[in-house]
Amino acid sequence: MGHSLEFWDTSSSRCKCLLTVALPSITDLSQSYGRISNPTLQSIMPARTTLYQQLSVFPSLSVLSSTLDSALLDIDGLSISWNNSSQSCLIKATTNTWSRAARRRKAGKSSRPFSSSRFSPIVMQCRIYCREDVSSEKHKLLLEYQWVEGSERSVFDSFVNHVNRKVSSITVTQVVKH
Repeated sequence: MGHSLEFWDTSSSRCKCLLTVALPSITDLSQSYGRISNPTLQSIMPARTTLYQQLSVFPSLSVLSSTLDSALLDIDGLSISWNNSSQSCLIKATTNTWSRAARRRKAGKSSRPFSSSRFSPIVMQCRIYCREDVSSEKHKLLLEYQWVEGSERSVFDSFVNHVNRKVSSITVTQVVKH
């Protein structure tokens, strides 16, 4: 039995139902189902938890995943767990080491490598998938970022932007060499 969400206008003496939205079952709450598609309500919805970066210069998923791995290994303080069967990795960060401010602080202090305890609290955790976009004619490759854990959306956004820049810069370097 499905559930629904109703929005009521209670500003006058007569209550009026403005909108009724059918909700999916609790086992089917991926982002695509869990978001209300009504454009009127988009402004009050929370930010998306899945971001995509389309890439067209990679010849295969294996090249994309190895480039992503190289980019991630250049970022201090990350715990990276690869799942080769799904071409994805789980990233855990106990501190923000990729933002400009963090890199400036590190450069100003010393050149010693970042160290963290394995019991440090996680500031951001996300999963990155290397995917092939089969919906387009050219079968472009893309990176899909899913925010798993963290209290600040800005930390996730800055991480995604940093990784996208690093992957793109590695791509440009590889294209120039060939």
